[in-house]
Amino acid sequence: MPAKVQLKAERAVEQTSRVFNLWLFGGDVTYALLPLLVMAVIHGLLPGRIEHFVLLKEWSFATIIFFGVSIRKLVHLKIRIQQTPRSIRLETGLQFQIVFLVIAVLVLACVVLLELKVFPMTAAPILGVAQISLFSFGLVATLISVAAENEVFIFDGIAMGRPRAWFFHRIKGQLDAASDRLDAAMYLIEHAKSARTLTALDLAAERRAYQRRAADATDAVNRLATLIDELQEEYQALLQLHKPNITIPSPTPESES
Repeated sequence: MPAKVQLKAERAVEQTSRVFNLWLFGGDVTYALLPLLVMAVIHGLLPGRIEHFVLLKEWSFATIIFFGVSIRKLVHLKIRIQQTPRSIRLETGLQFQIVFLVIAVLVLACVVLLELKVFPMTAAPILGVAQISLFSFGLVATLISVAAENEVFIFDGIAMGRPRAWFFHRIKGQLDAASDRLDAAMYLIEHAKSARTLTALDLAAERRAYQRRAADATDAVNRLATLIDELQEEYQALLQLHKPNITIPSPTPESES
């Protein structure tokens, strides 16, 4: 396998692993799945209870959490990278998430009414399928939103065939997000100037932590300075490559009337 292909494959595996780790262990999905796992163990151990598992209203609770998390991440992505240009796919995806969230709430209400025997038991199979379907779609929606929020490209082929304007739009979005992070860092630096300084009375562990964190922050600033220099150089080279090849025709003299 060529070294370049192997490097791309390793990068794809690493990025995919990072997305799944953020998805499963980021907090929201794990907390929503944990009660269902406990319920699954209980219903599996009790005889004659497994068929009622799909009718638990906890499925709808978890689904509502999934869609809420996905909507929050999409809104955060919309605010962070979408400035003046409008993204039809992002806005359409957000609207679909809201619609499915409303449907999940309605299904939850129907399941509760079924438990209260307001609805006939003949509606149980339909509600069970609806809960599992919405739950599965909510899981996928959270995975997609996590990948989009962290702007991870699983495969390099996603950018193939894109026009030049698309790349410049994405570059601007990334730089705008980086500028927001740098503004936050500047805010912390200004407040750190007036923070309490270490004295001889402080514990040795606290002094070591201060030295270690100050050294880490200094390394980060140095890496940022180097990266900015490289960014300037690469971007100037990009501008030279991507100058539009447009020939403006000379104006033709109009005939005198």
